[in-house]
Amino acid sequence: VKARLREFKRRVENGESFSILKTSQYSYANPIPSCGQTRDGLVYRIQLCALSKPAANDLFGGITPVCYELAAQTNVRKYYAGIFRTLQTVNDALSKVRAHGFPDAFIVAFYNGKLIPTEKAREIEFSGQ
Repeated sequence: VKARLREFKRRVENGESFSILKTSQYSYANPIPSCGQTRDGLVYRIQLCALSKPAANDLFGGITPVCYELAAQTNVRKYYAGIFRTLQTVNDALSKVRAHGFPDAFIVAFYNGKLIPTEKAREIEFSGQ
């Protein structure tokens, strides 16, 4: 229990956020938000899906946080889960997301707000930038 608490504190201090609750925290009164500006530096997220119409607020069950962004010049909304600073933590979460009913989910990476290839993200992470 103490080790799990230490790990949770480390993730919060790093600005990471992810959990799977028993029920969705999103509803008509609290809809899934737009992602807005991605944090500076390296950020990993899990892409859950891409849809041409808005997702039902409870589609992702208790996965949180979830946000979406509109793909450039389209109606397609890309839905992302979590905020992660390391490849290890996003990989751990990815296995939980897949087991929670999203087998096609995958990792995406952003650097200073711009989508980058995960290979480049790995280089940045391990170079300490």
